[in-house]
Amino acid sequence: MWNLFSSANDISASQVIKKIDDGWRPYIIDVRSRGEANQTGVMKGTKLIHPHGKIAEKRKELPRDRDILIICRSGARSSVALNKLKAIGFENDSLFNLKGGIKAYARAGGAIKRL
Repeated sequence: MWNLFSSANDISASQVIKKIDDGWRPYIIDVRSRGEANQTGVMKGTKLIHPHGKIAEKRKELPRDRDILIICRSGARSSVALNKLKAIGFENDSLFNLKGGIKAYARAGGAIKRL
């Protein structure tokens, strides 16, 4: 079945874990609310931007010289946020959407911390 939120920018949880283990240090944006993020935890170094529609307003705070990994609970809201960044000129090759979101990352054994 075709997924409306699937894109070439999707990256699996296992790929993220391997890349981080190999030294990858993306700028991590979590588009969940603080309460939602507190329930399931976040990746180390995460910047919360909620709601995901505000990501364009925060563009001046976001780095243009490094990869950006965008996450949410399941990967849907983060995909929308990623497309907003593309639309305002962020480099496609430096944007990544965590497919399956923080849930998939936790299931794959990714390190999560509480806020």
